[in-house]
Amino acid sequence: MTATDAGAMQSAQFEPLPPDRPADALERELLALWEQERLFEQTLARNADAPSFVFFEGPPTANGRPGIHHVFSRTIKDLFCRYRAMKGYRVERKAGWDTHGLPVEIEVEKQLGISGKQQIEAIGVAEFNRLCRESVFRYRGDWERLSARIAFWLDYAHPYITYTNDYVESVWWALKTLFDRGLLYRGHKILPYCPRCETALSSHEVAQGYEEVEDPSVYVALAVDEGDSPNDQRRHAPAGSGGGHAVRRILVWTTTPWTLVSNAALAVHPDLSYIEVIRREGNDSRTLILAADRARAVLGDDYENRWEIVRRLRGAEMVGWRYERPFDWLDYPEGSAHEIIVGETFVSAEDGSGVVHMAPAFGADDYGAGKRHNLAFLQPVDARGQFPRDLPVVGGLFVKRRERAASVNGSRTISIGRFPATGTGARRYRCGSAIRTTRMWRSLAATATWRGAPVSRCLTTSIPTSPTSTATRGAARPAAAPATCVVCRRSSTPGSTPGRCRSRNGITPSRTATA
Repeated sequence: MTATDAGAMQSAQFEPLPPDRPADALERELLALWEQERLFEQTLARNADAPSFVFFEGPPTANGRPGIHHVFSRTIKDLFCRYRAMKGYRVERKAGWDTHGLPVEIEVEKQLGISGKQQIEAIGVAEFNRLCRESVFRYRGDWERLSARIAFWLDYAHPYITYTNDYVESVWWALKTLFDRGLLYRGHKILPYCPRCETALSSHEVAQGYEEVEDPSVYVALAVDEGDSPNDQRRHAPAGSGGGHAVRRILVWTTTPWTLVSNAALAVHPDLSYIEVIRREGNDSRTLILAADRARAVLGDDYENRWEIVRRLRGAEMVGWRYERPFDWLDYPEGSAHEIIVGETFVSAEDGSGVVHMAPAFGADDYGAGKRHNLAFLQPVDARGQFPRDLPVVGGLFVKRRERAASVNGSRTISIGRFPATGTGARRYRCGSAIRTTRMWRSLAATATWRGAPVSRCLTTSIPTSPTSTATRGAARPAAAPATCVVCRRSSTPGSTPGRCRSRNGITPSRTATA
């Protein structure tokens, strides 16, 4: 074949593209040709007997419009599907619709002009579900047009839909299978929870609701119990302090004062330097213990003119000391450790007093320390973020009520200093509520992790975890364990780690569910 013949053949196969023709017109012409030729169906027929590469599209919520980020993600997913098809696999590309969860419910609530679980129940769960089913496919056409326009081939004729009985029953089948194999248990993990919506949230939802907020922070001076070993360090007060034994106090800082009700322990860093100070003037014989590096920030730049340092010690020396908790409104569980100082390396001298208030039910670090030291677990807050009505002072109140300040008299004598603290915190981006958490069932088949939100706005308490997972302040969280998703049965390329199930609750049922 001569060069002339080859050039002529190439000209016959490929027409030159006119330089002045818009790219959009060219793309639409090619898409129309593919549709006319039923090219997607041809690829399936050609590889009908080939090994399958299973692809289930992570289902979007069809009552929300697609965005440019969906173009990016679908383009990347399409690369894998087309590559596997070119390698000879049968790639059916199953479409799906996520019809569960809060996005649908919030949208219908806005339409009805209602807010919250109680008003939903007043309308009726059956009627509310009917409206949700009508709303859920509002923008289905937009999603299908987007997929067609970017040549993202999906089988929309036979999609999986998460509200169908087949799908729901497959979730319960998966849960029963896990339970029968001993892989389902009930435990705790600190995860976000919205008291307004009364439901747990994904980290993705929490990440969409961060904002700069100002919350109260408090410094609490708690009396050290000198009557129990090893803190039987009775000593005389320095000269000029009025004589007698000094009352020793330890200074604690917290940006979540509502969790003081559930205080179980205090934490110090074993290697940090601490000082014990007493006022130079007056007859106040009480001392104060705090991190040496925090003295100027807490007591003032001129603190040495007003306070005398009577002792220097390291955090390790205080481990095992006893103290009196700020509020004795809740009974400690039998067999648990409480009102004790523990050593933890997540404590720092970057802020606060260098002494951390520990409430294992309301913080990832607190919970981890609680497991290590068998600390008491006190969780009095209900699903709506309110204290029990029979609790003194704060009974029946939402935990973030700022106008109520508790004063304590009698045997539990504490000193409280109140200061604003500004930071980035989590709020429910769909409804604006602050966040706490709840307790659930959890599967050992997958280890979920959560990037803990700053405590200044994020209210946190307990929900389940795998025993192998950890949550420590400032430490890296473990990566999700490789596991095939037993709910939606999606997978990526063979041999890779499957992505997290994109159904709202994954393989974790609601807080009231049982296997």
